[in-house]
Amino acid sequence: MGLQKEIYNKEFLVNQKVNPEPISKIMKQNRESYFVRWDDRYIEKLEIALNDLRGNILRRRLKASYLISRLSGISGIDIINHDHGDVYWRFNILVTNGRNKMFLKLLDMHLLVSSWYPSVNNFVPLDYKETVSTPNSNLISNQIINLWVNDEADEYYLETVCNEIINIK
Repeated sequence: MGLQKEIYNKEFLVNQKVNPEPISKIMKQNRESYFVRWDDRYIEKLEIALNDLRGNILRRRLKASYLISRLSGISGIDIINHDHGDVYWRFNILVTNGRNKMFLKLLDMHLLVSSWYPSVNNFVPLDYKETVSTPNSNLISNQIINLWVNDEADEYYLETVCNEIINIK
């Protein structure tokens, strides 16, 4: 598990009451993990990725279609659908009850998942927190699980993550 993911899961997910200071401190102490120096070898990787951009988009859409077909109609799971033409970065589901339990179970299985969707309220200056209401953002932040649809998500991952979500619900 990468350092960033480990910090996020330990400091942010479980607490839900975000205090950015511990995360900021850890990030500063481990800044080499967060900043990438340019290397000319990236040019070839970028060229390969750009030449396969249409294929990458198609693979993401096919994986999203598979997830939609497997997870639609499950009680307590709502799928955040993308508009036609949008490209999935992650496939997002909302879990109405037991999101953290499901999320931690999927993480324990070393499945690629995240819950990254911080409420807008976390970015509001403290002076305004009492006057700002962000119920939709808060709801999504408390219920979201993001599933991978990039090339790291192979058939085994897709089947396993779907089976586990179905079993947990």
